[in-house]
Amino acid sequence: MSFHFETDEKSFAGSSLIMQAIREMQSAFLREKKTTGLTQQALANRLGIKNRSTVNKWLLGRENISLRTIGEVAWALNRRAVITFEDDGMEGGNFYSDANTKQASQAENLVAKGVDSARLWKNATKTVKSSELVVDHAY
Repeated sequence: MSFHFETDEKSFAGSSLIMQAIREMQSAFLREKKTTGLTQQALANRLGIKNRSTVNKWLLGRENISLRTIGEVAWALNRRAVITFEDDGMEGGNFYSDANTKQASQAENLVAKGVDSARLWKNATKTVKSSELVVDHAY
């Protein structure tokens, strides 16, 4: 079985941000779990959610999550979520179209060969630098 997917620059930018947020949330949860023994159910309780399955779906990237919820999860993990708007570093071009065209093509080829698409997204985000927007929860 093979998969073929095409994505435009806008969709790729949005998907990359979502995947980065999920990876950061997973990482923060695992650090908290390692240091304090926090469980998904305990995190759900801190958030006022009855069933841990919702938290599990968020951590696995299987359910859409809003920025507000990301901020609340960060609060429950004793952290704050930070979103950075960075210059693309491409004069007269677009970071996603110019820098990722080859990477996207390689990803499509790997998916066509049966490689798990979730693994591909893990390395799909590149980082450059500029201004910062902090999403902070009031304590």
